[in-house]
Amino acid sequence: MPEQQMVKMKVKAVKVGNSVRVAIPSEVLKAAGIKKGDVLLVDYDEKRHVITLEKEDVAKDGEALTV
Repeated sequence: MPEQQMVKMKVKAVKVGNSVRVAIPSEVLKAAGIKKGDVLLVDYDEKRHVITLEKEDVAKDGEALTV
Protein backbone atom coordinates (compact mmCIF):
# COMPACT_ATOMS: atom_id res chain seq x y z
CA MET A 1 0.00 0.00 0.00
CA PRO A 2 1.49 3.41 -1.00
CA GLU A 3 2.45 5.83 1.75
CA GLN A 4 0.10 8.82 2.14
CA GLN A 5 1.55 12.16 1.09
CA MET A 6 1.17 15.05 3.55
CA VAL A 7 1.19 18.51 1.99
CA LYS A 8 1.01 21.44 4.39
CA MET A 9 1.43 25.11 3.43
CA LYS A 10 0.61 28.50 4.88
CA VAL A 11 -2.00 30.53 2.94
CA LYS A 12 -3.64 33.88 3.58
CA ALA A 13 -7.38 34.64 3.57
CA VAL A 14 -8.07 37.69 1.38
CA LYS A 15 -11.18 39.83 0.95
CA VAL A 16 -12.80 39.63 -2.49
CA GLY A 17 -15.99 41.67 -2.71
CA ASN A 18 -18.23 40.59 0.18
CA SER A 19 -16.40 37.29 0.58
CA VAL A 20 -13.14 36.09 2.08
CA ARG A 21 -11.25 33.59 -0.05
CA VAL A 22 -8.37 31.23 0.43
CA ALA A 23 -6.35 30.07 -2.58
CA ILE A 24 -5.36 26.41 -2.59
CA PRO A 25 -1.71 26.10 -3.71
CA SER A 26 -1.13 24.18 -6.96
CA GLU A 27 0.97 21.55 -5.14
CA VAL A 28 -2.01 20.74 -2.91
CA LEU A 29 -4.45 20.72 -5.85
CA LYS A 30 -2.20 18.29 -7.72
CA ALA A 31 -1.73 16.00 -4.71
CA ALA A 32 -5.52 15.96 -4.10
CA GLY A 33 -6.41 15.52 -7.78
CA ILE A 34 -8.52 18.69 -7.76
CA LYS A 35 -9.01 20.43 -11.11
CA LYS A 36 -10.67 23.67 -12.26
CA GLY A 37 -14.45 23.23 -12.20
CA ASP A 38 -14.47 20.46 -9.58
CA VAL A 39 -17.14 20.78 -6.90
CA LEU A 40 -15.87 20.52 -3.32
CA LEU A 41 -17.78 19.84 -0.11
CA VAL A 42 -16.48 21.93 2.79
CA ASP A 43 -16.71 20.57 6.34
CA TYR A 44 -15.58 22.36 9.50
CA ASP A 45 -14.76 20.48 12.72
CA GLU A 46 -15.32 22.96 15.58
CA LYS A 47 -13.51 20.85 18.18
CA ARG A 48 -10.30 20.51 16.16
CA HIS A 49 -10.65 23.76 14.12
CA VAL A 50 -10.03 21.80 10.91
CA ILE A 51 -11.53 22.46 7.49
CA THR A 52 -11.86 19.38 5.29
CA LEU A 53 -12.45 19.46 1.52
CA GLU A 54 -14.01 16.52 -0.30
CA LYS A 55 -14.43 16.20 -4.07
CA GLU A 56 -17.96 15.69 -5.31
CA ASP A 57 -19.01 14.13 -8.65
CA VAL A 58 -21.24 16.37 -10.78
CA ALA A 59 -23.75 14.95 -13.26
CA LYS A 60 -23.90 16.37 -16.80
CA ASP A 61 -27.11 18.27 -15.98
CA GLY A 62 -25.31 20.10 -13.17
CA GLU A 63 -26.85 18.12 -10.31
CA ALA A 64 -24.27 17.21 -7.67
CA LEU A 65 -23.80 13.55 -6.78
CA THR A 66 -22.12 12.83 -3.44
CA VAL A 67 -19.08 10.56 -3.67
